[in-house]
Amino acid sequence: MHKTDLKNIRNIGIFSDSDKQKINFTDRITSYTPLEERMRDGQALDWMEGGCGRHEDMLYTLQAVTTSWLGQQINIVDVPTFLDFENKFERSMQVIDGGISLFSAVEGVQPNAIMLSKERVKHLIPSIAFIGQVERGGADFFGVVEQISDRLKINPLIIQLPIYSDEKFEGIIDLIAMRELDWQKEQDFYYSRDDVKESLIRQEFRNQAKSYQTKMLEQLAVVDGNEKLLAKFLEDEEITQEEIVEAIRVATLSMAVVPILLGCASKNRGIQMLVDAVVAYLPSPLDAPAIQVDAVGYENRKLMVKSSNSGTFVGLVYNIIIDPFLGELAIVRVYSGSLKSGSAFYNVNREKRDRVYRIVKMHETRREEVDELFAGEIGFLLGLKSIAKGDTLCDLAKKVRIETLKKSPEPTLFVTVQPRVKWSPTDIMRCFMQLVIDSPSCKAVYGKYPAEPILLYGQSKAHIETLLDKLKNKFGIEAWVSEPKIAYLETIKKVVKKEYTYRQPPTSHSRTQFAHLCLKVEPEEQGSGYSFIDATKGEIIPKEFIEPINQGIQERLSQGIQAGFPIVDIKVTLYDGSFNDVDSSVEAFKIAGGDGFIMACREASPILLEPIMKVNIEAPEQYKGAVFADITKRRGIACGRESQGERVGDVFIPLAEVLNYERKLSKLTDGLAIYTMQFERYEELPDYLVDSLI
Repeated sequence: MHKTDLKNIRNIGIFSDSDKQKINFTDRITSYTPLEERMRDGQALDWMEGGCGRHEDMLYTLQAVTTSWLGQQINIVDVPTFLDFENKFERSMQVIDGGISLFSAVEGVQPNAIMLSKERVKHLIPSIAFIGQVERGGADFFGVVEQISDRLKINPLIIQLPIYSDEKFEGIIDLIAMRELDWQKEQDFYYSRDDVKESLIRQEFRNQAKSYQTKMLEQLAVVDGNEKLLAKFLEDEEITQEEIVEAIRVATLSMAVVPILLGCASKNRGIQMLVDAVVAYLPSPLDAPAIQVDAVGYENRKLMVKSSNSGTFVGLVYNIIIDPFLGELAIVRVYSGSLKSGSAFYNVNREKRDRVYRIVKMHETRREEVDELFAGEIGFLLGLKSIAKGDTLCDLAKKVRIETLKKSPEPTLFVTVQPRVKWSPTDIMRCFMQLVIDSPSCKAVYGKYPAEPILLYGQSKAHIETLLDKLKNKFGIEAWVSEPKIAYLETIKKVVKKEYTYRQPPTSHSRTQFAHLCLKVEPEEQGSGYSFIDATKGEIIPKEFIEPINQGIQERLSQGIQAGFPIVDIKVTLYDGSFNDVDSSVEAFKIAGGDGFIMACREASPILLEPIMKVNIEAPEQYKGAVFADITKRRGIACGRESQGERVGDVFIPLAEVLNYERKLSKLTDGLAIYTMQFERYEELPDYLVDSLI
């Protein structure tokens, strides 16, 4: 098989606050490649598990499509639009080296784009930006560039200018080549690479072009690594196109700038120049930082793995999907070495040897089976015995582990779901179980009886809506759904020891029941969940009764202590007890475990926990006073006021106070404020609010 040189590989993600925009944009990029004979709208990421529609499944299934451009291999990874979907966003950050940030020339920088940009910068992902829809009425290219600078706190580098004539978009000025780019066809349809025409810049645009080129060179000259360009710029010497391109690449890789391109993606105008920029400015695996791994079997021994075809094999499974024809596929990025079809490897997380039987790459409308996956590449593995998201795959002789992602936060909202299909409860439950497997940050709680509604938990309204869409489109389940409710939790504040005896007198249908046990309950750190420890000695309680005690406790975790909300972050220790040879049974100790646990918790200062959200608000200066006053009314805590610009800053507000915040904030600021919100932590609910929930 042909091995692509590492310097000719680009692993990129597309950052957009619109799923439709992201899907269509990916389609435009792949339609330009020689792999396709013609444009097929919306097909680039349209092969989806279970035949689900591309728009619905895009949010929760990380995909990878491979394309090529001028001898370069480009792997496009789907970056989730929202951060609500557990670790999918984090996993995508682990496998991409660069990004394309999409913006609309009409709608500008939207709230979610601020969050995405922060995460991209935090993960040190260099990016270029594309401002689309420049042909629409109300388009303001320069206004959006200003928003990118002010709201995203990044340094935009304008390398193209739009050309308008009688308010109609006509073409692009390339500030590097100082040429005008337009399209030869008269009809307003899809343009291809052959339709791009270069010409001299028209006289009326030359002064503007020269002014912006000078600004571009000024920005580049002060970047570390561009000293030669700085010297030429100060001496007013001629600077070649090649020198400018290299300077932009240096500045982009160091994240000193974000090059700004423009066009009309829906008609392919500007796409060719964008893909050229992907190749010219974004990092290859050789440019990307080495990844840190743990050497298995050596305590606290860290190693750095740099992309290399000559190294030992190291790969990361960043998602598992189900294809209707191929079955289960593990999507893998190879960081070092290579993996051959039919070869064996070691799965560090499963602590098992495994073998891959087939390897495929996904292109826009076809699958390509390959014999080997090399360093820097992304592919799909088939035929694995045991695999999970986040697993590290490595050479059998040199075992290393890539750092695992942090645990998904607890869901913050839930809805009541009553399926409208006449299926068996078992089939319905199986669908919900698959939903939870696909998206571990959601949770489904079933009632005691088949006819009872199912409680579906998620990270946000958008997350729950996506889960319900998948339930409908993938599994064919339509349902009555309640309004979202707050996912409160319960826990305890102090350590308590409790002795409990369960006695059930004999009845006409059962004999006497007896179980005696001593439990200690104690609070744990947030996120710890539940743990059970058997600290009994000898045979004071037979081993066959220990696990039923644990099961009895676990069954009561979902029933709550005071208000019926799930119990979390608690450790239970069984330290003593007794039994009766005649009257003790598995069932008796199971009941005793659950009852004794709840009684102990009631004496351990039980509390309710509510989700706290981190809210970032931007509002014009004249509205800040009203915004802060409203935050205070909502039990919010500001993290500090910013004296300059429109940014109010980060505030922590209980989710219960901001479920419908958009409407209130719009009213307070005459529709001029924007905000983003994400889960931060759980905190104790004030006493004066507890009674309303009990």
